Amino acid sequence: RDADLVRQRLRLAAPHVLDLADNDPTKVVFIERYTDKDTAYLEVHKQSAAFLTFRHKLREMQEDGLVTITGQSYLTSGLGFV
Repeated sequence: RDADLVRQRLRLAAPHVLDLADNDPTKVVFIERYTDKDTAYLEVHKQSAAFLTFRHKLREMQEDGLVTITGQSYLTSGLGFV
């Protein structure tokens, strides 16, 4: 069962990227990519136990003023790396 779930999630997620600002190591950009928004992102990812645990902890850090989060959704252009 767990192996099947992992295989399903791997099919739905593209590689994630974490980059650090070159002038401030406390600033990061985290890019998540999914094969589609409705299933891969909203159903599988955002409802997973791991995400819910992470999001709860992150919300606590936001409320304590330890992190600031800004976000934006994008549509894949299909151009790849240019």
